[in-house]
Amino acid sequence: MYKNNKNNKVITFLCLLILVFVVISIAMFMRSENLSQKYSDAKAKLSNYKELERTGEFFVDGVKTHGSLSVKNTELLDQKGEKIQLRGVSSHGLLWYPEYTNYAAIKSTRSYGANAFRIAMYANDVNGSYKTDKEKSVKLLKGAVENVLAADMYAIVDFHVLNEENPLIDMDIAKEFFKNIAKSYGDNPGIIYEICNEPNGATSWEDIKEYSKAVIEIIRKYAPHSIIIVGTPDYSYSLSKAYTLNYENIMYSFHYYAGVHGGKEEYQNIINNAMDNNLAVFVTEWGIKTDNGDYERILNTGEEFVSYLNQEKISWFAWDLSNKDECFSILNKNTNTLSNFKEGDLTDVGKIVFKALDN
Repeated sequence: MYKNNKNNKVITFLCLLILVFVVISIAMFMRSENLSQKYSDAKAKLSNYKELERTGEFFVDGVKTHGSLSVKNTELLDQKGEKIQLRGVSSHGLLWYPEYTNYAAIKSTRSYGANAFRIAMYANDVNGSYKTDKEKSVKLLKGAVENVLAADMYAIVDFHVLNEENPLIDMDIAKEFFKNIAKSYGDNPGIIYEICNEPNGATSWEDIKEYSKAVIEIIRKYAPHSIIIVGTPDYSYSLSKAYTLNYENIMYSFHYYAGVHGGKEEYQNIINNAMDNNLAVFVTEWGIKTDNGDYERILNTGEEFVSYLNQEKISWFAWDLSNKDECFSILNKNTNTLSNFKEGDLTDVGKIVFKALDN
């Protein structure tokens, strides 16, 4: 009898053990199925997000995601304190090619990977500039800014100092211009102020410093925290002649043209040395001058340059989104397309630029 009771207990224990095993197996199977379903759902959602982003209906790299920007040491950071790279194209002179700042055109650059757009307002040019037609200039510029912001992209307001060489020459109109824009947009997280495109000629860093301090003070009355970009000597190429200004959220321009400037070792040394001197570098303009020698070699040099910028997460704008009949243009001279740009609309330079946007 005792032996039978003992056997019964063993059998009961084994049955319970089997039951526990079965329950655990079922639970693990259900969990596995649930995880598999979650993985499938996530994969489908990611694929859908990518398709929505490609078609322009969804965007994860714009102002709504990154918010207000700031500069810490030499890095551009978003509202979460994470490093951000802005990438995009520059318009040509706003009074000359305003048609390429329409909403659909700007959103088309976004579909290729841009998260910012530079609006080039020539400061002083007899063919059309802020100085020659202030009312029209401001109207076009604010329209372009609104189109960029509507596309959830960062708008860079570029006061395109060039022909006048020294920004001090037109400092009063620069102060007037930036007072208008900063008063209108203030600390809007999507607005960045570029105060002097390419100081050149005999312009010294002391000249740029004097100009910058006056203009920055105007902007800071209305936009105390916005990013401000300062041009540097020799067409914004000589970063070695610049040093930090005593303001927060300041960056410094570097411009580079393949076919004009030196190769990889030269531009890397310039940028690295600037950063060693605590200059936050923003390549607000780069391009490819293909009519200056070996066509393929110059194209390759330009592609190598922008690849370096993407690798180092240095922000950049390519010159320029227009169909102007010149070697720098992104669009073919014969294209009449104003948006939804296809490969056939692009020059060889444009193909390199649009490929680089998708970083």
